[in-house]
Amino acid sequence: MRPDDRVTWRFEPRGGYGYVVPVAGIVRKVTASRVTIEVARKVDGAWVREFKSVKPETLSPRTEAVLALGESN
Repeated sequence: MRPDDRVTWRFEPRGGYGYVVPVAGIVRKVTASRVTIEVARKVDGAWVREFKSVKPETLSPRTEAVLALGESN
């Protein structure tokens, strides 16, 4: 993975009983053990961008654009 790659993060909420939420993201930084991604979350009806540090094994490539992340085809 490289910066600016489109990815899907498989987020497992605490107490989610194995439930996985797919979250669209963009890679911003890659280190030996973690990847920093930018994601969008809806807060009070508006999309807010946040950065998350995640394990690389929870990421998979994504091709479709997500408008909340400022992407276009």
